[in-house]
Amino acid sequence: MLNKKMSLKKVVIAGLVATTVLAAGGASVLAAQETIGNKEDGSKATSYGHVTLTEGDEKELPEVIVPEEDKDKEKPDPETLPTENEGVLTIDAISALEFGTLTLSGKSEEYSVTNAAGFTNKKVQVTDRRGTGAGWNLKVKASAFADKDEPTKVLKGASISFPQGEVISSEGNLSVAPSVFASTIIVPNTDAQSFMSATAGTGLGSWMNVMESKDVKLKIPAGNLKGDYSATLEWSLESLPTP
Repeated sequence: MLNKKMSLKKVVIAGLVATTVLAAGGASVLAAQETIGNKEDGSKATSYGHVTLTEGDEKELPEVIVPEEDKDKEKPDPETLPTENEGVLTIDAISALEFGTLTLSGKSEEYSVTNAAGFTNKKVQVTDRRGTGAGWNLKVKASAFADKDEPTKVLKGASISFPQGEVISSEGNLSVAPSVFASTIIVPNTDAQSFMSATAGTGLGSWMNVMESKDVKLKIPAGNLKGDYSATLEWSLESLPTP
């Protein structure tokens, strides 16, 4: 009987799990294996759960998010291309911009992106698994549209415009979403423009900007020559200072 009472004095509450975080005021983190009894009341005790979270694996490739409207497709969108980037702050996937075969009309025109059969959107995805909440800024700039056979021949005055897309994340992400801009116009051979950004404490995890293809446009002024033109878009993801 005495041993039974003594064991009650050392009662351990198994299964009480709490994620313990180091408070800003410097409070100590109690180890998971520590259990504290109550000398005044032997029927009470406190136990602790503990976890240490570090930044993500630099070698792991984030998965590309699949929007709801694409989940019933048999194959992934062939025009959304994984970058194979590795790291803890990455650009994961970017859709190609194909504007098709166009006919010169003698006047300025705007042309929408064409898209693979059954897929109606263009997408850009970023992942932040640093765990710092520092925030980030995704920028893009473009080269001139140059002719395949005559590189010195370019589309004069051409520009690409992106609409304000819809930001979606992987299932269960509790982070505040990053911001997308109402309109991003890319004029070739000019400074990079902000495309999507996350202020401090936002944009953690994987986020995709989904834009309707009909609203991604190439503007070509009148007075250009026929040709087979291509441009290069350079995307850069900058880390903001740690808050």
